[in-house]
Amino acid sequence: AKAFALTVAGRLKESSDLLTSTERIPEYNNKSYIVSRNLVYTLNLLFSGNYQNLRETLFEFAKFAENANDKLNKHIYKLILAWLTGKEGNYSQANVIFNDELTYFADEKIVTGALISWMFIAENHLLEGVNDQAEHVALKALEIAQNPKFSQYHTAIYIQKLIAEINLLKGDLITAKMYLEKAMLTAKQFGLDLAQIQLYRDYAKFLIISMQQPDTNKDDCADKAN
Repeated sequence: AKAFALTVAGRLKESSDLLTSTERIPEYNNKSYIVSRNLVYTLNLLFSGNYQNLRETLFEFAKFAENANDKLNKHIYKLILAWLTGKEGNYSQANVIFNDELTYFADEKIVTGALISWMFIAENHLLEGVNDQAEHVALKALEIAQNPKFSQYHTAIYIQKLIAEINLLKGDLITAKMYLEKAMLTAKQFGLDLAQIQLYRDYAKFLIISMQQPDTNKDDCADKAN
């Protein structure tokens, strides 16, 4: 649980070091713990951008989860595999898996899983160049994530980041700026270091693009940069 919390906060090295230290403790050599450890290890790879041999790792961990009769983690790995499939350019195949996983998470009432499925679907549409459809799906996911009943603030940050990226590509700089700033505020509020770093990078990209646009309010952008 502590390693997962460190990962969510963006403290990936601390999380990885903790996982390594527990591997030597006999009490943790059980299926339940190994399934959890594998998930945190996978998330650390994703957040650090280390995709080398990721597909093989996901298949291995999914098989272990299945043998441990852990349906939730098996479906999480399938969802990540679909995301990787989309990244590799197999958009149609990825969409089929995304929809299957969205159905599973919705049926099981696993809100985080359903929201991440929607976010991945939106990102896949973006990769396909279907920007309006990407934004439609992302906005639907954000509406649910921001519902106080679910308190999905962490997922909402990444959905807002995606919506900002969509609007940057569409040339709607005002909307992109709004969503970036909302996400940055929430990430700072909850001390999510990795999310803040990613968002500041996106904001720097926004500033570069906005300075190239004659109709953009450059003074406002410059004030924010300072």
